[in-house]
Amino acid sequence: MSMGTLGRFALRCGVGFTTALLVSGCMAEKLARRAAFRDAQAEQTAQRVAEGSACCSTYGELVYTPLEAGNEFEVVLRKGSPLFDFPFGRSRLKALALPPLSSGDALRVSAVELVSGDKPIFRPVVILLSERHEPIGEPIIPVYDDRFMKWSSEGHAATIALDGALAGARYLIVAADPAYVGKSFVREAATSIMPVAGTTIFLPIHREEMQYAYGYEGLAYVTVGRRRR
Repeated sequence: MSMGTLGRFALRCGVGFTTALLVSGCMAEKLARRAAFRDAQAEQTAQRVAEGSACCSTYGELVYTPLEAGNEFEVVLRKGSPLFDFPFGRSRLKALALPPLSSGDALRVSAVELVSGDKPIFRPVVILLSERHEPIGEPIIPVYDDRFMKWSSEGHAATIALDGALAGARYLIVAADPAYVGKSFVREAATSIMPVAGTTIFLPIHREEMQYAYGYEGLAYVTVGRRRR
């Protein structure tokens, strides 16, 4: 390789490295802005929950929306959703009335996780109530428990068999999982790379490391019907 070729190669590498540094700096600044926005949202949401007034003092006072067997129901917890002081703490909620149950029926809950880094993540729990609005089975059923949650290429959903003691369920409450609210985790993404102009060389420019927070508000889908095999 001639000195001229070496010089051009070094120049390309130098330009590529400088560009990589600039791009890396821009990406880091963008991620920092997103993290600050997410943290501000999480703090505002928590403050609204803490300062709001509980809608009711007992489960029997809640307003229950009827569910239709086999039809998927969209649960949206957001600003303005009722607040309730549960034994595990305050949370927003959606109260639902179950359709008449048959042998082999199950409750299916799929939570929508918008892992964008901009908004807190919502993970729900469900509370099953009897005709007298008293909890049956476990005090709260965590949807993301390995006993219920199944993961597939189509997404993830929890299936809770409504048999045994749970066959007496008449009402359902969806709320935020207290095991997650207020906590966060860090997820690493693959290293971003950039080609050096005119070469087959790729330089690493950034390794994303995002912190995600869990919150009180989010989206889930609920269905009651025959258990899927």
